Amino acid sequence: MAGAPLETPAAPPPQGRAAWAVIGHTLREWWYYWVPLTVLSLVWLGSCLTVVLGPPATFGLLAAVRAVSQGETPGLSAWWQGVRRYAGLAWLWALTNLLLLWLWGTNLWFYAHWETPLAEAMRWFWGLLGVLWGLIQFYALPFLLEQERQHLGLALRNGFYLLMAAPLYTLLIGGLAGLLILGGTLVMAPWFLGLPALLALLSHSAVVERLTAYGLRPASLAGAAQQSAGSSEYRV
Repeated sequence: MAGAPLETPAAPPPQGRAAWAVIGHTLREWWYYWVPLTVLSLVWLGSCLTVVLGPPATFGLLAAVRAVSQGETPGLSAWWQGVRRYAGLAWLWALTNLLLLWLWGTNLWFYAHWETPLAEAMRWFWGLLGVLWGLIQFYALPFLLEQERQHLGLALRNGFYLLMAAPLYTLLIGGLAGLLILGGTLVMAPWFLGLPALLALLSHSAVVERLTAYGLRPASLAGAAQQSAGSSEYRV
């Protein structure tokens, strides 16, 4: 039923099947709430044009789509509450990423000027590092809203642990997100038809499903779970 949270399975399903379930669930919810989600996407796009409101608006969008997993209709009031509540944290996140983006871009630019095997290897290294960082961000923002302790470093760490613990799951869901971003950038129209909200909803649904599968309470992240990826631990 549209608006209902993902059901808790008796045991974690295979990553591939779980990923497709999340994708199907997200698309159904997005279609059911297409009108309010499109409105929120337009508000987000307008806010990003101001630059200053961009980061808080991003967190506001995530706060609004979070209502869907709780069986509520996403709206501007939830968005505004998210903007006000997470404004400082949003700018900390944005400044951190701007610094890292500068470091990443500088290294790519530097090695682009050299035609040696080492330079080519370093270009691949920094390119893959950028992809991994994007996937960590994809998970980290929902973690940041769900954690009882809303700490950016902890959210990034949890995003990294989830990436390592569920590589196939991440490949399928992250790959779809990448295709949506690429297609939206080439055509442009999807950005005005609810794509930002779809990406936010996919991100949040992916995190909630994994937390549910690992036996954590989705709303509070109470407790901790040891994952199969070494000693990775989801901490509160």
